[in-house]
Amino acid sequence: MALKRFALLFTVCSIISLNGINARNARQKDCLYQFSTIQSLAAGNFYGTVSVADFVKYGTLGLGTFVGANGEMIVIDGVCYQALGNGQVQKASLSDSVPFGAVTYFDNDYSYSFDNITFVEIQDSLTGIIKDKGANSFYACRIDGEFQYMKVRSVLKQEPPYCTLAEAVKTSQREYEYSNVKGTVVALYCPEYAGNVNAAGWHMHFITDDRTKGGHIMDFVMSDGKVQIDRTNMFMMTLPETESFSRLNLSGLDDDIDKIEKGKK
Repeated sequence: MALKRFALLFTVCSIISLNGINARNARQKDCLYQFSTIQSLAAGNFYGTVSVADFVKYGTLGLGTFVGANGEMIVIDGVCYQALGNGQVQKASLSDSVPFGAVTYFDNDYSYSFDNITFVEIQDSLTGIIKDKGANSFYACRIDGEFQYMKVRSVLKQEPPYCTLAEAVKTSQREYEYSNVKGTVVALYCPEYAGNVNAAGWHMHFITDDRTKGGHIMDFVMSDGKVQIDRTNMFMMTLPETESFSRLNLSGLDDDIDKIEKGKK
């Protein structure tokens, strides 16, 4: 599939091509790579942009979804997992495709510990940290901990012609609750000005240590956890050069995206 490649380098305020870039080059590791836009996904463009095999070449920690919005993606330690709508978690097939996702080579810049904290409280705490470090940068976060309670959601696979993501969530969202589980929260933070290409603020997915449970986080209570945060001032985005993308109306989707990120139907 042909791709229109462009990159936004906020460090130098210039545009460069992804062609010829070695994603494993040390200079490029400190970068958040994104494929397509959250608005495209919200509009129902669930067609693949990049293969899973190529996607994981760009990082070790990330989030996204799969063709047909078939479950939630969790990339951790360079392995891509798929939290399906039926509650099962599996390693994603390398031949599957990604309609939307973001990934980075995770490098721990800041470490913290939290205990007896809720989902809302930790978002507030992390946002406070981000504001202190610099809220105009992008951040990846990994939280390894023990959770008294975890509530996640995923969406059943959609079939073309695709509906919007909001409609898919209304009809096909499945929610799961777990007690006393150990696992990892994978989170990405996008600054407010990036809200036209991704959801501004925090986006969090979860996967258990045994890799059998996970999804998009709706709520949790964490009894104990270690937080690692990676700050990056480089962002690169690749857009699909497809008929379906070129004809999308990507305006007026902010309310839908906000509700979807909060797990609302």
